Amino acid sequence: LFIPRFDYMDVIDVDTGKLVAKLTGMPHVHGIVVVPELGRGFTVNVGNDTSTIIDLETLKQIGTIEAGSFPGSYAYDPSTKRLFIMNSDAEKATAIDAVAGTVIGTVKLGGQPEMGISDGNGHIFVNITDKNQMVEFDAQTLEVLHRWSLDTCEGPSGLSMDLVNRRLFTACYNE
Repeated sequence: LFIPRFDYMDVIDVDTGKLVAKLTGMPHVHGIVVVPELGRGFTVNVGNDTSTIIDLETLKQIGTIEAGSFPGSYAYDPSTKRLFIMNSDAEKATAIDAVAGTVIGTVKLGGQPEMGISDGNGHIFVNITDKNQMVEFDAQTLEVLHRWSLDTCEGPSGLSMDLVNRRLFTACYNE
């Protein structure tokens, strides 16, 4: 279990409840994407707009990536092996090749992204909180495919997906 603690992250063994490691050097760490298939974790560090790559076996830092302006939420797409970090200030998502650990481009979202999620098949869905919208983009081409109004939802924030029935669920500030 990885627990962000502002300027470090605790790693807890969930079977024993014991502290396994205290990961440092990640200013204002906001969260982590754990990618077991690659043996890596990718943090989101708001304090210096980076992502730290963690080796999940050794819990050592093995790299740092520029994550774009004010990185917040994230989504990993297993079909493309790409990580997307939502940049609230820049109204975009930074696309990262999770295997190479390099930035490969950006997706212009046309508003402030709040939360992203992958359908596992190359499509990423993102809440656009300041426009009350949902955006879908292609994880391979980095092109926006659809934009839907969430007219009764003010400030969409949390996001989840029923992968079997392909239904999105978003949390709204007003509901």
